[in-house]
Amino acid sequence: MTKKFIVKGAIFILAYNCEPQLKRVISSLNKKADLLIDKGWESIYFVNNKSKDKTLSTMQDSLKELKNNKFNCAIINNHKNYGLGGSHKVSFYAAQKFKFTHACIFHGDDQADLNDLIDIPEKLYKNDCILGSRFSKGSKLNGYSKTRIIGNLFFNMLFSVVLKRKIYDLGSGLNIFSEKVFKDKKIVLFPDGMYFNQSLLILIAKYYSYEYFPITWSEKDQVSNVKNFKMGIDTLKNLFSEKLKIGLSNRSLYNKFDEYTFDLIK
Repeated sequence: MTKKFIVKGAIFILAYNCEPQLKRVISSLNKKADLLIDKGWESIYFVNNKSKDKTLSTMQDSLKELKNNKFNCAIINNHKNYGLGGSHKVSFYAAQKFKFTHACIFHGDDQADLNDLIDIPEKLYKNDCILGSRFSKGSKLNGYSKTRIIGNLFFNMLFSVVLKRKIYDLGSGLNIFSEKVFKDKKIVLFPDGMYFNQSLLILIAKYYSYEYFPITWSEKDQVSNVKNFKMGIDTLKNLFSEKLKIGLSNRSLYNKFDEYTFDLIK
């Protein structure tokens, strides 16, 4: 067995209506249990964002099996649909509450690969954030259209210019945050929807150390409701509005994480 990292890490698996994909993620967790635990990722939290399919029951069915594989695991069942950003906030609040040193945010739609989490070099943990990139050297994209690749590369370049720091991905489904980051009260100001990742990235670029690592990304049976043109326009707006917001005084900031309520199912 390899040496454990000096972390108390929790993997937060965010899920909304992704029952078939989540089953594959759970299967992968069981197969890789020893490797993940050996790296310090001993705790698994499923975050169910008010799914309308059988996502919650799939999570519940998996708890005993995951515990048999020596994971500490539980379900965070959101009281409302808080959106992608809101589920991040719930995860960060839980990471604070349960005193983890690191939180890995992993999307339950099975587009990212848990092998990439296992393979992260220990030296990267000196950073405040370790961010998965679909567009770095060594990354692998399966089923991703050339149009979307070009669009992402354009926005990566634009964010790099505006933020004056190299950006390789605006937000993938596999990222690691230290407690220094997930305790930042500014995060409660960010949108609860899909643009949360961009706002968080602007915050990170301004205040924190980070490093990207290449990931494998696959699109199979996932369903996306994203309208690419509208998303592009909104991304431009978000870049400049959040950059301004983050530069404001802290006088209006207070801890509102506890407003994102949930049930904890063990």
